[in-house]
Amino acid sequence: MEKVTDIAESVCKTLGYILVDAKIGQQGSRRSLTVAIHSKDGQIGFDDCEKVSRQLEELLDSEEPPLIPGAFLLEVESPGLDRELKTDREFSVFKGYSVEVKARQKLDSIGDSFTGTLIGVKNGVASFANPKPLVSKSKNSKAQKSKAAKGESQPLPKKLDIELAKLSKVRLYPEV
Repeated sequence: MEKVTDIAESVCKTLGYILVDAKIGQQGSRRSLTVAIHSKDGQIGFDDCEKVSRQLEELLDSEEPPLIPGAFLLEVESPGLDRELKTDREFSVFKGYSVEVKARQKLDSIGDSFTGTLIGVKNGVASFANPKPLVSKSKNSKAQKSKAAKGESQPLPKKLDIELAKLSKVRLYPEV
């Protein structure tokens, strides 16, 4: 898989895209290679996917022995507006983007769900700028709103560092 990823990354770089992810899976009885690409301007269209697909397919088909034995389906896709970030590569590609974060337990002044700007990940710790709590639809949200209205809430941190192990989900948060 490492060689396949290297080839996909090379194709993306040559065409001006960023490789987000490459993974081998199964679709019915057929193997599949799914490649997610990103553009610095954020817009990935069908034509972009087709360009990468054609070049990647050509390079993969020319490898002897084949890197992926047998027939396989090649899919090139956009990472999606609300992609869940899981790998170091994804955290690196989406530095500076707005994200929604769900922690495994409540964090001091921010709760267990918040939005912020991804600063990055280093040594198993994710950093976020300007975190803002997500308002939940639970009973507690009335109490939270009441505290906030009375000025009882704690000031929000400008930066938040959290161990990845303490997070249950980090996903892109499209700003509308």
